[in-house]
Amino acid sequence: MPPRGSTKAVMAVATALVVLIMFVAVVRCAPDSSRSAPPLWTLEARAVAGSEKDVSPASWASGPVLAITRARDVTGYDAATGKVRWRLPLAGRVCGASAFPSKGRVAVQFGPDARWDCGRIALVDLASGTKVWEAPITSAAPVWRGQVVMSGDTVVVRWGKGVTALGLNDGKQRWNAPASRSECGAQSLAGGSVLVAAYACSSRASATGSATWHVRELDPATGRPRWSYAVPAGHEVSALPSTGPVIVLLRPEKRPADSRRLVTLTSTGTVRADIPLADRSAIRCDAYDPSNCEGIVVDGETIYTRPGTGARKDVPPIVALSMDGGRARWSTENPDGNRLIPVAMEDGGQRLIAVQPGRRLNRSPRQPPQLVAVDVASGRTTVLWGLDKSIDTNMRLITQAGRHYAQGRFFLVKTSALRNDDETVVSAHGP
Repeated sequence: MPPRGSTKAVMAVATALVVLIMFVAVVRCAPDSSRSAPPLWTLEARAVAGSEKDVSPASWASGPVLAITRARDVTGYDAATGKVRWRLPLAGRVCGASAFPSKGRVAVQFGPDARWDCGRIALVDLASGTKVWEAPITSAAPVWRGQVVMSGDTVVVRWGKGVTALGLNDGKQRWNAPASRSECGAQSLAGGSVLVAAYACSSRASATGSATWHVRELDPATGRPRWSYAVPAGHEVSALPSTGPVIVLLRPEKRPADSRRLVTLTSTGTVRADIPLADRSAIRCDAYDPSNCEGIVVDGETIYTRPGTGARKDVPPIVALSMDGGRARWSTENPDGNRLIPVAMEDGGQRLIAVQPGRRLNRSPRQPPQLVAVDVASGRTTVLWGLDKSIDTNMRLITQAGRHYAQGRFFLVKTSALRNDDETVVSAHGP
């Protein structure tokens, strides 16, 4: 039997070793916010534009595949490696596409010219890369580049001189609403759980000489309105960020664009909340598709957004707003004055994924961008992993990149690319 003192010494050493091993494990598992992780893969502008002068890629992240529109095709890339999984050529230039899939499919508008002659549309299956159908949008000519949305079993296209609806399953025309100068014209659409349109009506009917605006829910099968919301005088519809429930982004006609407000509506078109946006709002929407907005995430009865674009300490990075009344439920902590950008929901709505641009704390070296998880119950943040430093400048993280998050991967896709440019257009990131 060994002496008691010797046994105690051995136990003390063993205990110390266990503590040391646990400490090392914790350090290794903890996220390193100062680490700049290289991207999983990237795609340069030349690969997207091909022989064309410029393109405006649309993109969709569907778990194992990141699909993008290139100059004359739709291509699906392996989300983890960037290898091409499938490629679907189109008989013309890509003009635009639906921002959000429906039943795993997207609608792509194309034609001889990417802006002024876009008369055909194709339905594409994102899993297989196959073309479900291809059809003309309308017999009218020319069909300009417009906006494509999907709702229910209908594909709806706003194409400059009217709105046309096609069946999702067969591509056959369901209804057509030609534009008329003497009536209200559709200025923007939003699909999803319901079909919504914003109309600007002739200024001749207005006592002030300004156009009057209305937001209407339409029956996707017939195009007939189900309800109408009259926009307050002196305001116009800037965007339609959500249809489940319906949210309208308004801006004053004659005042600075930073005086915007969010209006949430009920299922019958009455106002639930009218929420002023302090400072310059961080919500940024596509010029061709005002339903495709960055800087805002809607889930259930809550809106997650940044009330301003400044990095001042009195501006919270993200605030959770109630659909009823617009009350702030919480705002994320902001000890260094830096901002967060909401990207997507994860874990069945249990946490919000956000991205944080690079920042400099006092006189320390500049910290790289980070991917952050926000607990939706409390607003507490957790750093997931660091991102490559270059995306702050090369990808223009804040202003000129579409953002996707799917199955633990984060994607940035620039909204424009030039043929002779060697800059990065697609950047994929993971832990």
